[in-house]
Amino acid sequence: MAKPRADPHCLFCEIARGTSPSHRVAEGPRAVAFLDIHPLSRGHTVVIPKAHGSSLSDLSAADRAAVFELGDALAVHLQEAIGSDGLTLGLNDGAAAGQEVWHVHLHLIPRWVGDGGGPIHYAMRQSKRPPVEDLAALAKKLQLGPR
Repeated sequence: MAKPRADPHCLFCEIARGTSPSHRVAEGPRAVAFLDIHPLSRGHTVVIPKAHGSSLSDLSAADRAAVFELGDALAVHLQEAIGSDGLTLGLNDGAAAGQEVWHVHLHLIPRWVGDGGGPIHYAMRQSKRPPVEDLAALAKKLQLGPR
């Protein structure tokens, strides 16, 4: 797979290059994390790959791993640093999932008891439920084979 090139008009590419301002909280060779400018809660952080990719399938395995590894490293630290009661992680991949910024990004959203945010399942409560299906057959179809 050819690596997607930086989009000169992509705000997240500009942030990754350091040509657009951000409040960075962590950086690795392939990913960077910064505070969301429209936070859903105090400390809401976004982790992006430095390489441009509109969806996870556009990224190399190394770039996908870098986003989740940096997100993992920040998850516990973020909660301890600001004293949140929990953390919601979210990645909207594609228009059907609600993606609005076309550069892969992982949200780390600190949560507090009583904040009214609800569980991540809340987003799907109002949508169509999947048809009842034989879970054993579906699991077999979805099993990840040897790599």
